[in-house]
Amino acid sequence: MNIIILGPPGSGKGTHSKFISNEFNLLHFSLGDILRNEILNNKNNDISNIMNSGKLVNDNIVVELLKKFINLNKNKNILFDGFPRTYNQANIIYNLNIKIDIIIELFIEKDILINRILGRRIHKKSGRIYHMIYNPPLNNELDDITGDKLEIRDDDKKEIIENRINEYNYNIIKINNFYKEDILNNNIKYIKINSNLEINDVKCNILSKINEYLRK
Repeated sequence: MNIIILGPPGSGKGTHSKFISNEFNLLHFSLGDILRNEILNNKNNDISNIMNSGKLVNDNIVVELLKKFINLNKNKNILFDGFPRTYNQANIIYNLNIKIDIIIELFIEKDILINRILGRRIHKKSGRIYHMIYNPPLNNELDDITGDKLEIRDDDKKEIIENRINEYNYNIIKINNFYKEDILNNNIKYIKINSNLEINDVKCNILSKINEYLRK
């Protein structure tokens, strides 16, 4: 079973992807994390500049990173976290002969979304994500495990957030059009989830819908 989870920045994709991948024993492919690791480990300033502007990284770079991940994890089930981000990227998955079984789309009101992102803190080395209101660290601004100081992501600034939301809204229509026929023919299960709710409520709703699909 291969799953795609989509949603605007701050909608909870990362949090729920980790939960789903653990629950159903799926490999977790997070393009955002892979790109950030590329910046951290290989000092790739081109990727850094693009991400910090709120724009999407060139598909040529994305293809190579995805191919590398797939080649390292052949014949394994994958959860694609926030990927594909464009129509072209959806086509890339198709051309790599990866069958998608479920698409989960998280939707959330814009004002809630922005407040969530502005309160977000990360531990860069591990990828652990906190929120100063909804999921605060045990010690203010410090990682629970290492005690390292938490950071604000470079692309979590308000003007960049607006760019990212607009980019997502533009692309999600095209992505849905790419999968429209498969969804209508029941080749792919499409699940829309209200992410305005509390985290545990969202988790329960996702779990219920996936289990409903598996029972069929």
